[in-house]
Amino acid sequence: MVVGAAMLGAAATASPSTVPLEIFVEPATPGGAPGGRGAAEPAEPALLVIPSIGVRADVVPVGLHRDGTLETPPATEAGWYRHGTLPGRRGSAVIAGHVDSRSAPGVFAALDRLRPGAVAGVRDTEGVWTLFRVHALSRHPKDRLPPAVWAPGDRRLLRLITCGGVFDSATGHYRDNVVAHAVALGRWRPPPEQPAAEPPWPRVAGG
Repeated sequence: MVVGAAMLGAAATASPSTVPLEIFVEPATPGGAPGGRGAAEPAEPALLVIPSIGVRADVVPVGLHRDGTLETPPATEAGWYRHGTLPGRRGSAVIAGHVDSRSAPGVFAALDRLRPGAVAGVRDTEGVWTLFRVHALSRHPKDRLPPAVWAPGDRRLLRLITCGGVFDSATGHYRDNVVAHAVALGRWRPPPEQPAAEPPWPRVAGG
């Protein structure tokens, strides 16, 4: 898969049926804000989980090829664009993955079946999760990927990108990119006695 590259918080609330999340606080802001505990700055992403489509993949940093296209990881891993935004910071964090390989489905084989309302979680290298809710899915020709996919801004966004559309046998690539757009809900920290624990996904999805 080759992804065309145009170079480049929300406060969390909780009810008894939802998972309490840390709210986002900028580094220069002391303490937390009303309604929750302030979240520390995120570290580099290490794991991506999207329960509704069965995605569970290690995340590795990727850059750009000389022609300006995004490098891609092995078929079973997801690639975080390391020159962009960290998941959980303000701006658009980009994670890309293959839809398939010569021998098997890729990590994002089912990305085009993701639906608004689905939850995705990114665990960083310190074991803290940033949780996102998907709000849209779009498809674009590879040479016309909207600049907004990469753009900075005040919202904490996640863009998940893979290939889609018609497979061009002449080039060996799909003609389009599928993009899932998600916005951050907050951060979830495992209890100290269970550092490898994951968020209670059904309660996050039902929030």
